[in-house]
Amino acid sequence: MILRTITKADLPQFRELLKYCFFMTTEETIKWFPENRVNRYSFGIFDGKILASAAVFFPFQIWLSTDYHKMAGVTSVVTRPEYRRKGLVDKLMIHLQEKMNEYGFYMSSLMPFKFSFYKRMGWEYGSFIKQFTFKPEQMEKINAENRTISEGSWERDIPKLYEIREKILKKRYEGWNKREKVFLKQMFLVDVSSKLYFIKNGHEITGCFISYVEKKKPEKNLVIAEPIFAEKDDLDAIMAFSYNHLDHLKEIDLYTAMDVEIWNYLREPRITIKIIPQHQHKIINVEKALENIKINKDISGEITFVIDNDSSAPWNNRNYLVEASKGRMKVTKSNIKSDSKLTIQTFSQIFFGLKSVDELIWEKKIQINKKELTLFRKIFPKRNFWFLDWF
Repeated sequence: MILRTITKADLPQFRELLKYCFFMTTEETIKWFPENRVNRYSFGIFDGKILASAAVFFPFQIWLSTDYHKMAGVTSVVTRPEYRRKGLVDKLMIHLQEKMNEYGFYMSSLMPFKFSFYKRMGWEYGSFIKQFTFKPEQMEKINAENRTISEGSWERDIPKLYEIREKILKKRYEGWNKREKVFLKQMFLVDVSSKLYFIKNGHEITGCFISYVEKKKPEKNLVIAEPIFAEKDDLDAIMAFSYNHLDHLKEIDLYTAMDVEIWNYLREPRITIKIIPQHQHKIINVEKALENIKINKDISGEITFVIDNDSSAPWNNRNYLVEASKGRMKVTKSNIKSDSKLTIQTFSQIFFGLKSVDELIWEKKIQINKKELTLFRKIFPKRNFWFLDWF
């Protein structure tokens, strides 16, 4: 078998695999993976002329506190049924990481079909979303007189959505993903049933969300996803939008970031709340990630730690000496045996700020030298994340 990049000539086979594995129509596969997405980031394993397995990563960016950083989003991991359980995806994922490292992507994200599969290769729980499910009769009547809602257009309003998304998220969150404009448009052209809505204060756009009606015969559910807002008045408007659809709905499913609460909008607060793992993240190159992130200029000192479990990106396995000074970190190889022990999974979590150092110590997942603990806390603060969507 040969592992190589996917070419335009391979697209028919690749799209057939997408149809089989993700239950997509032919039209959806064409919209999801048009010819212009065939590039050096698309890989397959071929048995002669047969595409046995494939995987792709899309370049995008992630915002962490002060800057955008290059990130690789793994997607479209597919295998023909007769070639499964032969280690092909393992080979592809190792190859993808080698290429990410070669092309300068030091972070990666994916939405897994099975969390345990990617966890053993270094990806760890990266983001969660809340799903509130409630019935119309549980809602209070909501007054949202300070805001209006207007329907947008996926064809016309992508540039506007792109601009306000960044502006609003910066007000509330320290981390989020930045989609490519082209990909954002292509993605929602696949799902024509979803509608885009803007929240306005006068003429100013102050938020947005996506909504669609999910038919569950004989009832219908209203789904509200990816709400972006900074002020309570904007959440008032989203909940009022839900209330105004009460007459013909069985339930409402509202998907939000982890910091959102809706108790004040409910007459009866005994509702269903699910915490759903959404993404897994991994630091592909620990040294490059550390040297590219900005930290508070007041932080100074040295920390040491060891990572020794990254079997799929072995360049990460070593002792690290990290010097923090003037808002940056300098990484050097160290022969000193450190008392601070991390796995690539736990390092990824504290780097992104998805868990705090103290949380992981309490969970007995990391060991940190007590003399360096204060500096670890400063360098790796916990962050408020908005990572609800695809990349």
